[in-house]
Amino acid sequence: QQLARWAQRFDPDWPLDGTDSAALQTLDHPDLSALEPETAAALQHFVGLIVRDYVHSWFARINYSGVPEFPLACEGALQDMLLRLGQAQGRVETAAVVRAGPASDGGRDSLLLGFADAKFSLVQYDAPTGELVTASIHYYEREEFRMHAPLVKPPPVALVDPGNRCALMRFYDHQLAVLPLRAHRVRPAAVAAAAASAAAAAVAVPTAAPATAAYEPTQRMQLTTSQQNQLARIPYTSSFVMRMTALHPKLTNVVDMCFLPDYPEPTLAVLYATTATWAGRLAARKDTKNVMVLSLNLDQRHFSVLYEAQRLPWDAHAITPCPAPLGGVLVTATNAFVYVGQTCLPGVVCAVNPYYGLEHALPDAPALEQVDDDLFQDNVLYTPKNISDYKALGLRL
Repeated sequence: QQLARWAQRFDPDWPLDGTDSAALQTLDHPDLSALEPETAAALQHFVGLIVRDYVHSWFARINYSGVPEFPLACEGALQDMLLRLGQAQGRVETAAVVRAGPASDGGRDSLLLGFADAKFSLVQYDAPTGELVTASIHYYEREEFRMHAPLVKPPPVALVDPGNRCALMRFYDHQLAVLPLRAHRVRPAAVAAAAASAAAAAVAVPTAAPATAAYEPTQRMQLTTSQQNQLARIPYTSSFVMRMTALHPKLTNVVDMCFLPDYPEPTLAVLYATTATWAGRLAARKDTKNVMVLSLNLDQRHFSVLYEAQRLPWDAHAITPCPAPLGGVLVTATNAFVYVGQTCLPGVVCAVNPYYGLEHALPDAPALEQVDDDLFQDNVLYTPKNISDYKALGLRL
């Protein structure tokens, strides 16, 4: 009945009576041939969503009850259902989602789990068994990585690029592991054309050769079709580890990191401290936090700085990426929010209490003609010396 009620929004002639024999026959029919084209397309998309998220429950109800009971809390809304419980072999410290993988895996998402102190595992859902299976294990608890690590080891951190081109795993505070993802990486056109021509040349090489001839490297690198298919199912390539200072020498005291969306290459924003300070030292050291945005070239392992915002509040502790068309990052401090973008440096500030004006030394606010005095005349927190008119600059928090 819920399915019929949902489908009736797309086809007014759809029977609302769940006991109607024609409706039940249509529900049981897998190809949905008795429906109108628009309704069939909508239902196929909806059924595909259900099959992806509720595989076990959906197929069991289709096969045995004959009338599928969709997990709907109300009309047009989904509710979560507990299908299976599992126990992880360790304490999960961090988790990130690797978005839908190749079609060979059913287009399902994967989970990147991080365990103390420096262990990471990529797990996937296996439809036949209904269990989470381990696709790869990455173990970084080595002495070479533990050197110069703090005595109190911070928990590991896992990040995934919004474009699913790579994953970053930070451990021991200053070590960074980069895991390139295969499923969603797109090579440049020149590189793809060169690879295609090389493959065509390799195919043109005759395989027949005298018994005394040496084995050609091009022949040795050729893979069979089954080997290529098996390689394509692996959602990642070999990872590599480097110190944070390999990205840039300034990154010695990293506070937070995040990936920025809508960039042609994986782009990482890093919040770091130039020097240590605390509330009792603000008279001598303040505004010690910076934000650096870097572009990651995974093929050449080259990292270039796009822009940097300096002299941010000393108590800034988190950054959040802003989607397009705004872009940039939102820096969260104790007493203010600071928006940092490539065209807005050192940042646009929105104070949340009057203490912000006592702890920072940011440059002057925008010109007074950009400020609407009527908007802030009753706000005791606003003074042109310590806060910018973020609304006049197009920012909405």
